[in-house]
Order: sequence, then structure tokens, then C-alpha cells
Amino acid sequence: APEYLNVQPAARCAALHGRDPDLIVQVNHPRLEGGIGYFDATGYDPRSGQGGELYSDDYDSLEVWNGFDLARRDQVDRVFGDWLAMLARGRRVTATGSSDSHTIRSEMAGYPRTYVRTPIAGVADTRALLRALRKGRAFVTSGPFLNVKVEGKGPGEEVVLRGDRIEIAIHVQVASWMQVNALRVYLGGVLVHRAALGPPTQVRFAGLANRYERTIRLPVDQPAALVVAVDGDK
Repeated sequence: APEYLNVQPAARCAALHGRDPDLIVQVNHPRLEGGIGYFDATGYDPRSGQGGELYSDDYDSLEVWNGFDLARRDQVDRVFGDWLAMLARGRRVTATGSSDSHTIRSEMAGYPRTYVRTPIAGVADTRALLRALRKGRAFVTSGPFLNVKVEGKGPGEEVVLRGDRIEIAIHVQVASWMQVNALRVYLGGVLVHRAALGPPTQVRFAGLANRYERTIRLPVDQPAALVVAVDGDK
């Protein structure tokens, strides 16, 4: 790793990116208390996308959900809002989540986590994984497994608008002991659809998993980032 002590963020990010074109610079827990959060330490304002003299936006991914905030919904929503504001301004940053498990006695490993979609041949290929993550072919979760298609395209892909509406197919699978009941869809940072998911359908594995399916059509009048979120009370 390049030198980091007494090095400003812009120089540090440039040094990292200079090491390898596939290297990803990620901002972790940007709002964590105690002077640790990058956004707070550099005076970042999500409304303008600007920060103080120490702030640099030369990063590729943003940890929108950190294990320390697993039970702090307000903190998760705040960083999620920061990320949506970036997307609304046309700033393409991949959302990630990680458990931040430094010890086995505090943060549980794997909650939350990031799933990345890669070609089957690229499962063991580190560079294929990084390239897919950079393109945004990923989602963040604490359990529910999402499969979202917009006009047949998946996360991180671009959809060519051929009319004033788009079709979104949403499939959610969870363990039977989890509950997912709410769906939200954002377009360009604006909440454009909210609905209940309805009762689940049991799938294989002897009833150990539940599946939710929903297809919706939304009006779209301009290019924008589209984000799907689901959650529940259990």
C-alpha cells in the first residue's frame, strides 16, 4: 500500500489508482462517529456534492451499510440518502456493505454483505470480480437475496428507453425465518414507487425459503439511475 500518514485524500486516492487500473478505492463507514467517518471529517455536503479542502471524490465505491449500523436504521438511511444524492447528480458510485468484523465477539461476520454478479467463468477471477463491482453489478443485503431486472437488464447495466414506461421484474428470496414486506423504487434519487410485497410463496428446500415476486411498470421521462430496496420487520 502507498504511504498514507499525513497524506491528503486526493493524493492517496491518486496513488492507489496509479497502482492498478482494476483497483477499487472504497470509502468505508462515511458517517461513523468519533471523527472516523470520511464525510464528516471532510465536511461533505450531500446536497451540493462538495466538501471541504480535504475532501476528494476520487473513489469508486461507497459502503452504504456497515456492521456497526446493523441495528441503527437511521444511520443506514442517512448514508443511503448520501448515495442516492450522488446518483441523482450523475455521479456513478457502487454501493457496498460489509460487516466490519474485527473480532468474533462483536460484529457478526456476513451481516451485512455485498453480492456481486460475475460470469461463471469469472468466479475465481479476482479481476473479473473487481470489474463487475466497479460496474455496479452488485447489491447489498443483510439476508434477502434480490434479483432485479429492468427491461431484462440487471444491476449495473444500462437500459435504452424505447417509450415512456419501463418494466421492472423483482424477485426476492429469503429464509423462512425472515420477513420482507415492503418495496421501494427510486429514480434519480426520488422515491417513485412504494408498495407492500404481499404474502410469500414457499419454494424448495422443504419449505425453508420464501419467495416474493412483483412486476411493475413505471413512467420514465428522462435518463436516471434506478434503485430497488426491500425491507421487513423481522
